[in-house]
Amino acid sequence: MKSTEEVLSGMAPGQLRMGFLSAIQNENPDTFLLRFLRARKWDVIKAFTMMAGAIEWRMKEMNVDQLMAEGELQALKLSQNASNASDKKTGHDFLAQMRMGKSFIHGVDTTGRPICVVRVRLHRPGEQSEETLERASDLPEEPTDSYFRFDGVFAFEHGIWRLIKGWLDPVIASKIYFTNNAADLEKFISRERIVKELGGNDEWTYKYSEPSLDENDIMKDTATRDVLLTERQKLADDLLLATSAWIAATTAKDDAEIAIYKEQRAANIKRLHSNYWQLDPYLRARTVLDRTGALKDHRCHSSEESLAKIREA
Repeated sequence: MKSTEEVLSGMAPGQLRMGFLSAIQNENPDTFLLRFLRARKWDVIKAFTMMAGAIEWRMKEMNVDQLMAEGELQALKLSQNASNASDKKTGHDFLAQMRMGKSFIHGVDTTGRPICVVRVRLHRPGEQSEETLERASDLPEEPTDSYFRFDGVFAFEHGIWRLIKGWLDPVIASKIYFTNNAADLEKFISRERIVKELGGNDEWTYKYSEPSLDENDIMKDTATRDVLLTERQKLADDLLLATSAWIAATTAKDDAEIAIYKEQRAANIKRLHSNYWQLDPYLRARTVLDRTGALKDHRCHSSEESLAKIREA
């Protein structure tokens, strides 16, 4: 892992701020920060370094914002480019994964979080380039504070996993569960929401909805986009000021001021959330999640109580 100095030396002063605003999307900024603090056991320096590194990766290595702006329609256009064989293959390979349903998001678990199913059996090494695989996995939805479940791999669970588990941060390892059948999955997902191919009662089957040529036309309206981006920066400034005042009031043990600035922060965070969904169609190309209605205008996050119930199960 890079040191704090190494991470910050690779970004201009304003890049980390802009990268943070882009990364949180519609999420509560406190929840976003809390994820890194928990992952690094409340070591603030390590958590900050981890967060800054994630933002640097997002901005410089994967260029996630550009990827989200291009979307599946760009892949379709590349696949139809007869003049460039490399671009045509890139677009074709990308869409091939989407069309076969190598992974998909459908339904929610018992805590209200979206369910992502990865059909490992459909993966054929070498059929697509590593870059294409990364783009396909990053496009639908960026990683959230979720736990992961692997279905019925006895040898992995009792062999390789015991070795790998020791290399992982305990917080990460605690989010990984193994299930062998639908009954095991019911600890996390109601049977009515488990798709039939996994032994559940949900008759839904994956079918790729092709992009339309005009679905991203609103992104041409850069004037509205820029107005909303300016508003977002102002909202972020207001949140930082309220946070600074809240910390000062907490240090001074001024209960009245604490209540005032706590309320201001909550209002600022709510406005940031609303602003993101106004901005979304100007920044993010539509995906199969939009076309099928799987993506709603909220992102669910479970409480510690709900996670505790899952772990107890």
